[in-house]
Amino acid sequence: MTMLENVNNHFKDKASFGTVIMVMVFATPTIQSMQNNISELLGLDLTNCNEEDAKDKLLDALRKNKFLLIVDDLWHELNLGDIGIPQPGKDNGCKILVSNQNLDVCTDMRAESIIEVKKLSESEAWSLFVAKVGRDATFPSIKPHAEISKDNLKFLVHARASLKEALEAAEWEEEDRFSLTQKELEVLPELSLSCPKLVTLLLQGNETLKAIPSNSSFECMDCLHVLDLSDTRIKSLPSSLSCLVNLCVLNLSNCQSLRDFPPIGGLQQLQ
Repeated sequence: MTMLENVNNHFKDKASFGTVIMVMVFATPTIQSMQNNISELLGLDLTNCNEEDAKDKLLDALRKNKFLLIVDDLWHELNLGDIGIPQPGKDNGCKILVSNQNLDVCTDMRAESIIEVKKLSESEAWSLFVAKVGRDATFPSIKPHAEISKDNLKFLVHARASLKEALEAAEWEEEDRFSLTQKELEVLPELSLSCPKLVTLLLQGNETLKAIPSNSSFECMDCLHVLDLSDTRIKSLPSSLSCLVNLCVLNLSNCQSLRDFPPIGGLQQLQ
């Protein structure tokens, strides 16, 4: 259970708020997805509603409640008014709690209070791992691998605006998160090397990207959780997509050229 899930459960059992709502937004939330998530938790029916109508319904429902909104894993600034979330304040007693990994997001959203959650010490991290895994964590074959978690996450964001080709595959090898968005990317490298640590791959907004290179593209990305190919011109996805057994988010919105889609029955973690 995550820290924010604990907060959610704590306040659901208290009388501090009339309504407690928790949403996980991941990398690239849309207004509609946020509206749908919140309305579902409120028991609102937004069937056949456009974004504007949905916003009005949410505003009306939330204004009648003293609410706590918990937004987990927010990567970018979120315009609350566009979604239909009333501005919290002393007059209504409402609160919004946001978790993210970027201080700029807190600043952009004019956070009243910022709490830094520091990473666990080495001994605390090991104690937590043993508590979760059990006595098997002390096996000689397990402990060396559990100790790759001491390293800091690596997040590679490429900034060249007119990039035509992705970086060499070797440059991906040690990354945890890779962002190459809204460029003029035309091709991806042949990923014949292993990418065992990659959990996030963001390629959205590359309108010149038309193809994923080969059927082996995703076979080396066992840990991938988020794959964003939205607003690209890809025409097909490789059959190796089915290898992404840990994939939670697959964003293909506005991929209007996509025609060939492989079976995804094995992707049991998709949300």
